[in-house]
Amino acid sequence: MDDAVIRMETRLARVERRSRLVAALCVSGVAGAFLLGFARPAATKTQGVAMDAPFKIVSREGKVIAQIEETDNGGGEIAFYGKPGSLVAQAGSSKQGGFLDVFDGKISASLEPNDNGRGGKLVIYRRGGSTGARLDGGSAEDGDTGRFILYGANNAPVFKKP
Repeated sequence: MDDAVIRMETRLARVERRSRLVAALCVSGVAGAFLLGFARPAATKTQGVAMDAPFKIVSREGKVIAQIEETDNGGGEIAFYGKPGSLVAQAGSSKQGGFLDVFDGKISASLEPNDNGRGGKLVIYRRGGSTGARLDGGSAEDGDTGRFILYGANNAPVFKKP
């Protein structure tokens, strides 16, 4: 019987050690979860770069590839330049809202608000700069459903809907 008591005491001691280890792990887990709940991301030393307009972005060769300027209406305008230094795209703000122009030597297409500030328009230009097609988004407030106009060589409409 002494052997049986010794074995039981050994087993009991082992169980007690394990229970203390489990209890310690549980307390550590709860404390870790609590601390993670209150953790915040570390503050960086800088919050980005602020620059005053106008400024240019130049390539390694020193050629202007983008330019940012302030517009007369207090907004901004960004222009992108191609390899030979020609303007290829321009986006910014106007009195009516924003605009996006695409260039191929001269202006090729323009996406901008209508002059009345209601709805938008897409204008596609010919090489010479005259209007080739125009899509106007109407304004439900004005009862305008919009229109599509295709212009001929003499700049007169050849197709108009509605």
